[in-house]
Amino acid sequence: MKPRSARFLRFDLSWIDLPLIDLLLVTALVGGIFTLSTPAGEQPAIPDFSTTPQHAQALEEMTTVRLGLLAWLVDQVGFQAKEKTMASPCGSFDVETLPIVTQSELETLLVPNYLTAVPEFDPWGAAYEYRMAGSLLDPDFASMRSAGADGLFEGTSYLGGYTSGPDDDMVWARFNWLRRQPLGGAIARQTEAISELQSVGTAMFSWVIDQSVLTELPTDPRVAGGTVDMTDYPPIDTATLSSMLTPQYIQCVPELDPWGEPYDYRLNSNLNAAHVMAIRTAGQDRLFAGDVYPIGQFPADEFEHDLVWADGLLAVSPDGVHEVLFADGFELGLWGTWQAPE
Repeated sequence: MKPRSARFLRFDLSWIDLPLIDLLLVTALVGGIFTLSTPAGEQPAIPDFSTTPQHAQALEEMTTVRLGLLAWLVDQVGFQAKEKTMASPCGSFDVETLPIVTQSELETLLVPNYLTAVPEFDPWGAAYEYRMAGSLLDPDFASMRSAGADGLFEGTSYLGGYTSGPDDDMVWARFNWLRRQPLGGAIARQTEAISELQSVGTAMFSWVIDQSVLTELPTDPRVAGGTVDMTDYPPIDTATLSSMLTPQYIQCVPELDPWGEPYDYRLNSNLNAAHVMAIRTAGQDRLFAGDVYPIGQFPADEFEHDLVWADGLLAVSPDGVHEVLFADGFELGLWGTWQAPE
């Protein structure tokens, strides 16, 4: 096995324009340790599992190869490739749609101008798998994955979501994370769920407003009795909702919440009804508490509490704001956060 180091890769970001720099500073901040801070009087949440040094190393290496390969691609075909190849994988993605490329073939392309080396083995001693399309303008273009701590790939087709433990595969495709790095604990999962509820909810609201049949805005749930009754909103499956909203209103409609359970999406076919659209997640216990929810906030440390967005309002949510402080060491991305090992 080749000798390896967590920090033997490098890449040059001078080719990236300012907006993408801003994105990468958020989504690819590698190095350091962050600390979760909770509102006064609360106890820090216990992580679902501690991120190991191997996970941190795999994340750093996979991120660096991802950015180095993107730099090479842009140099080959120009910035017209950027938007096509950086689209977030939405729904399921089968890596077998792309042919395998060897580590030595990638080194020929990327070393020394973009990377000092391309890692052959992941931190658990198994080979990274690299795939790349034959056409430089193929929107899928490339993928990379590690089998995780157990050394066994789970298959070839992945539903976009979060890894739940050290054995899960880590995967990126189209230069974005497909199997998102594990969230650090209950606070991170709850915060991410709220962000996704608001993002998809905003997209749904914009779509409804843009429909020509709409004569008035949905009734504010706070006016309609102070409760949200989910039976007022017919269910809609993720695929159908995604076909309506992407890419004009949102890039991706997530199917699974940060606890690995399906989001409950609702949309009334009568857009002039009193109750038009809603989304909910069951929270940490993965069990819905019922169908009728009093509108308001609950203690932020009740991570098992359902979260509900309805008709433009985050109707059921935790009180206070969870803050994340971070320095050098682990990635803070749009797809989750890493919990530093104790």
